[in-house]
Amino acid sequence: MRSVLVGRDRELAALVGYLDDVQQERPSIVLCRGEPGIGKTRLAEELTVVAGDRDIPALWGVAVESEGAPPYWPWRQLLRGAVELVGIAEVNEDLARLAPDVFGGPQPTLEATASAEDRFRLFDAVARLFREITARSPLVLVLDDAHWADRPSLLLLQHLARTVRDERVLIMVNHRDTEHEHAAYFADLVREPITRQLDLTGLTEQGVAMHLASVVGHDVTPGDAQQVHLLTRGNPFFVGEVGRVLPAGKVAGGLAPVTANVREAIRSRLSRLSPGAVTLIHAASIVGREFSTTVVAQMVGATSMSCLSSLDEATAAGLVETGSIPGGHNAKKRRSDGRWQSEGPDLVVWAFFRSGGGRSGLIVRHRRAPNAA
Repeated sequence: MRSVLVGRDRELAALVGYLDDVQQERPSIVLCRGEPGIGKTRLAEELTVVAGDRDIPALWGVAVESEGAPPYWPWRQLLRGAVELVGIAEVNEDLARLAPDVFGGPQPTLEATASAEDRFRLFDAVARLFREITARSPLVLVLDDAHWADRPSLLLLQHLARTVRDERVLIMVNHRDTEHEHAAYFADLVREPITRQLDLTGLTEQGVAMHLASVVGHDVTPGDAQQVHLLTRGNPFFVGEVGRVLPAGKVAGGLAPVTANVREAIRSRLSRLSPGAVTLIHAASIVGREFSTTVVAQMVGATSMSCLSSLDEATAAGLVETGSIPGGHNAKKRRSDGRWQSEGPDLVVWAFFRSGGGRSGLIVRHRRAPNAA
């Protein structure tokens, strides 16, 4: 059962507008990005519901984080759905090469040995197929978890972005802004005239209150909503997990249990970081929501300057962010290379969620640690 969609009225309205355009032969590719758990897939689900209400079919292709996934895996899923949707009387040889499990044919040429001409024929065959389908009916394609897609799949997406003209197709591409392996491909897509971009951020306090109410089955107090918002920064996944374990829907004393799902999600994100960055985040979680680079550096036995690369890494992964000290002090100073550096104890990095470190099993918000002044 789908959860209630809250706090995404603006983004859903934009998608519905793009769907209106598609019905008028104005295609779009929508890049929807945000951190894990922010609601990209849920938003795409709601788009497909709207499309279904208009008798517009929607097909899904989901990339997976697996070395065993075959080339073009998300597109194979989309092509399988296309075949089931309209049926294909005559199989194109190039389509059979790209998706042999769908059309029957030899395994696709390895990317390392494929020529540019071979690749173009494959891509053009896919473009012609969707052109044929959208001549009969508008179509929604969802490419989910695209940050895990293989390089050939992203090149095929680029090809469509550059060749689609008046096809009645809306392609929604969901990807995490905390995964940077394919950032250059997404940056190139943004520059295409057909591309639109949606950035999903955390829910507001009001959105958190509505989401909590849908989880616990009753309204929550403004104070509880505010506390959960501070703990989760409005991430719908974290909000939902906290709501499921709140005793009678209450947040007491700034404590909230960390569920197994939350713990696993955070461990997954930490596993992508270097040991130095993980150590730094664990130390910061002891200090609290706000911490000084100087204090955390002392805790791990390092200098503030030597911690900068680890902080940059954690920031890129969306686990911490630069901020300012209450009272109006500017906590950021730009280096010549454009990155921030600490200046005494003034640099503050806000940890958006306590990992718990697998120790206490609790999210605990500390205002200050010893020697943190």
